[in-house]
Amino acid sequence: MRLGILGGTFDPIHYGHLRLARYCIEILILDKIYFIPAGNPPHKKPRVSYEQRVHMMRLALASHPQFDVNELEKHKQARDYTYTYYTLKKLREEHPDDELFFLMGEDNVSEISTWFRFKELLNLAEFVIISRKAEKDYSKDIPFSDDLTFLEMPNIDISSKQIRNLRVSGKSIHGLVPDEVEKFIINNSLYT
Repeated sequence: MRLGILGGTFDPIHYGHLRLARYCIEILILDKIYFIPAGNPPHKKPRVSYEQRVHMMRLALASHPQFDVNELEKHKQARDYTYTYYTLKKLREEHPDDELFFLMGEDNVSEISTWFRFKELLNLAEFVIISRKAEKDYSKDIPFSDDLTFLEMPNIDISSKQIRNLRVSGKSIHGLVPDEVEKFIINNSLYT
């Protein structure tokens, strides 16, 4: 099986995440993509609880049979940081015969060398860096770029930060997240 792994805070999940995943399914010929919500990431603090983020993800992914939420990092939400190394190591143990593809945006690629055990990390899965057209070519600036696969896709102008900022300013997020996710955010007064 060819298994994609898309990690992040998903704070909240939005159509950009879904379009990226659908694009990767088609271009990389993946059988499935695991969306892995970060438990307690060292680089970013989620605004809402792990449970709320997972609930929104389940709402967003319900109609996509090739997408699934994997709660591997659930146990690490309180005091310990979650590291991608341990998550990928666990997935490698659970899927010894499968090809693993770790999917990430190019805006984070320059940080990989600061990640916990990053050299070993690159051996656990194929790292696919999703780049957007007409943006900087990050592959030239990274000494280990030969260990990465760069995949260009059309630009998706949606971000979780943008959605949170719209909510803070009392503006609509309609069309940026699936309808059920929008209802959940509004009904629970999230990101206000």
